[in-house]
Amino acid sequence: GYHDLEVPGDFAPNEYLNGSTGQNRGMEIQGWSAALYGAITHGAFALEHTGSREITVRVNFPERDFETILLLPKRFGRVRLTRKNGMLAVSGVRDGYTVRVCERQ
Repeated sequence: GYHDLEVPGDFAPNEYLNGSTGQNRGMEIQGWSAALYGAITHGAFALEHTGSREITVRVNFPERDFETILLLPKRFGRVRLTRKNGMLAVSGVRDGYTVRVCERQ
């Protein structure tokens, strides 16, 4: 993040960087990318492989209702994660796989 955010002085994420020089090589990332970037870099979600077919998603942001789709590592695919009335839930888990969701401690 240092060469992307701090070196140019704009503190804005960009589509890609030159792998050799670290220079910004594109425009700022699109809105959907920016949301994902913020979620990952600011710790909204943390993923932990807890087994070969099991992953745990930890949610780390204020307790408010939300609904989002997370693209997990390839074999786990895409799941819908929600918090409604303080209850976390996950749906869309592929057969044979387990995705657990909990509040980050």
